[in-house]
Amino acid sequence: MLAARHETLWAAIVAAEAVWRETNGRLYPLAIAQKYALFDVLRDAAPYKALLLGLTLACIAAFAGLVRALADGRTALLCAAFAAAGFALRAYHDANLAYNGMLQLVFLMLVASLFAWRRAVLRRSAGAALLAFALYVANGLTYEIAYLFFPLYACVVRPGRSWPRALAGTWPFALATLGLGLASAYLRSRVAFAPDSDYRAGTQALAYGATFAKQAAAGIPLTYEFLDPQRLFPSLQKIALFDAGPYNFRIPAALAFAAALFAALGRSATAAPNDDERARLGAAGMLGLGLAVLPVPLLAASAKYQRELAWGLGYLPVFVQTFGVALLCAVAMRATRAPRALVALVLFAIADLTSGTNAIVGEAVSAETASRGVVARAFARGLARGVPAGATIVLPSLPWVCEDPLCPDGLSPAYLLYGLTGRRYATVAPGDAYALPTAFRLGYASDPRAATVTLERDGAAPFRARYRETSSGAWSLALR
Repeated sequence: MLAARHETLWAAIVAAEAVWRETNGRLYPLAIAQKYALFDVLRDAAPYKALLLGLTLACIAAFAGLVRALADGRTALLCAAFAAAGFALRAYHDANLAYNGMLQLVFLMLVASLFAWRRAVLRRSAGAALLAFALYVANGLTYEIAYLFFPLYACVVRPGRSWPRALAGTWPFALATLGLGLASAYLRSRVAFAPDSDYRAGTQALAYGATFAKQAAAGIPLTYEFLDPQRLFPSLQKIALFDAGPYNFRIPAALAFAAALFAALGRSATAAPNDDERARLGAAGMLGLGLAVLPVPLLAASAKYQRELAWGLGYLPVFVQTFGVALLCAVAMRATRAPRALVALVLFAIADLTSGTNAIVGEAVSAETASRGVVARAFARGLARGVPAGATIVLPSLPWVCEDPLCPDGLSPAYLLYGLTGRRYATVAPGDAYALPTAFRLGYASDPRAATVTLERDGAAPFRARYRETSSGAWSLALR
């Protein structure tokens, strides 16, 4: 995109931020800057996916450290185990599949800010207080759901002071929320939203309540599988045993996970907590409740998610909610003195079903996006060798095809083709009014054995190109 436009990275960031702010009233400049900068550095899927996984593991470790400081090591261990076992991939907007690590960075900044505020209050550190406040504002400028996170700051200092005093101490964060909220409201007031706009606010109370409930429930482990909103899962038995065979590693891995947890908890894990431990567990439980609920209210007001969400299907903030639910589960297990064998059995079941879910979702998503990789390789290997620059190419109906200029952030498929061929083409979606009779038409067909990409134009100067790629990776290209 930058090369095709002869544009600098900074200019692209500024332009994208202006578009989102002026046409949708969105105030999240740091998310846009992070997204563009990340994809300018990571241009291949493998390191990008590795980064998403690494950031998620960092979130689990960082949150376990915070829980350890607030409660105790066993609660932190249980919380990390429930979070790791319950991260189900969704064939929808998903922080572990995409979204440039934005949710992971939001959560890491939140944990760092909570740590800093705890230090600021307990050790009377002005520098730590400034760091906590700066990270809170940065989070609000990254994703608007962070506007409502200010009550969480009372939870990290609660054992040493009363709840009213702890809550009163959060006034700097509440003030930042007020400022960010007013700025966002002002920007939205200047936008004339179309009746069908994805970014207008829903006005029906029943729709708001239903969306709130759907998003809040999505953070509970196994709801995606049990409710199956996209009809992906045949049965729980098939999920649990998905792809089970002599070389399947999921079930042994889940067993090893549960056995390691059983050993790590130790026999003393069943001891009743004393008064100080109960106070700490109460504060940790309130933090978990806040994380499970506070990402939801602003999202539920969006007309887009009032229309899209179904029971079991959560939007991006479910990433944060998963940690809140994990902490609530950990606190409940500690407070009720649940036997460690029962805890290990529950976590084995969650881990096994979730990994089966992720395998099924991975296959479904791969089937939808495989066409992009095949088409990209076809163009990189010369499919459009005889197509002059400036020609119009009509793209087929595929998941990654969008109609310029309606593509997200203006990222038209034309930029994909420019990066592969070094030539500028005009790309249009099927049925577009600008799809001229003389345009080149791209075709895609696949079966379990092979995928075929064709590029054709009829008329005075007919053109035919055919690229075929087998499941084993062999390929052939024919031009005439």
